[in-house]
Amino acid sequence: MFISYAQNFEDVRLWRALKEVNQGFYIDIGAQDPSADSVSKGFYEQGWRGVHVEPVARYARALRESRPDEDVIEAAVSLHEGGIPFFEIADTGLSTGRQLVAERHRESGFAVKELKVASIRLAALLSA
Repeated sequence: MFISYAQNFEDVRLWRALKEVNQGFYIDIGAQDPSADSVSKGFYEQGWRGVHVEPVARYARALRESRPDEDVIEAAVSLHEGGIPFFEIADTGLSTGRQLVAERHRESGFAVKELKVASIRLAALLSA
């Protein structure tokens, strides 16, 4: 049985299309929490394994602790390799690398913390 952990049942939709794949592989970009609102946890429980890309240190640590048999890249995916400004909105799924989006969240009453985080290009991630 497949249990959904994702916020909007995205994992269920994906599972319906991919359930015949045994021991599949995923790349979870912006993975955030290893359980809450996780698109990958249901697949993990079905024997799949993958790579998580997560720029927020607290979530990257939690992923490493919860899923020690998977790789966690503590970075944001960007057009630029190295480092980028990143706007953390704690305890939400709203953190972003886009300043305009962060400003809109700030205007809505969210606390926004600006950081510089490591970044990796998608092409580099896929070729690793």
